[in-house]
Amino acid sequence: ASHDGYKRLLGSPVHTRTVRLAGPDHWIIEDRLEGQGRHRAESRLHLAPCVSLREEDARWSVRIPSATLSVEAVGGSRFQRQEGWQSPRFGRRVDRAVLAIHAEGRLPLALRYEIKLLHD
Repeated sequence: ASHDGYKRLLGSPVHTRTVRLAGPDHWIIEDRLEGQGRHRAESRLHLAPCVSLREEDARWSVRIPSATLSVEAVGGSRFQRQEGWQSPRFGRRVDRAVLAIHAEGRLPLALRYEIKLLHD
C-alpha cells in the first residue's frame, strides 16, 4: 500500500509499505520512502497493551496471550522501545509499548523487519 501524505514535505516523499509472507509463520515488512533529498524515517510497530516484551540481543520477543513472536530489524537497524498509548474509547488512554526503527539519509530509504511465530 502506498500514500502520498508526505508530498508536501521537501523532496515530495511517497511512502509504500509491503508485507510479504516469507514462509509459514514468517513475514517481512518493508517501509520504503521514494522521492528526493535527505530525510529521517521511522517505522513503528504498535503493540497491544496485553503483550509482554523482552529484548534478546538484536531481536525482541513479543509474548501475546496465545503465542510468542520474534521481531527483528533487517539491514543493520535495531528496534528501540518507546512508550505509546491507545484510546479504546473516547476520553480513555491506555499505555502500551511501541517498537521503532529509524533511518536517515538520501531517498530512497527502506526500513525492513521480520516477524516470526515461535513454536514452543
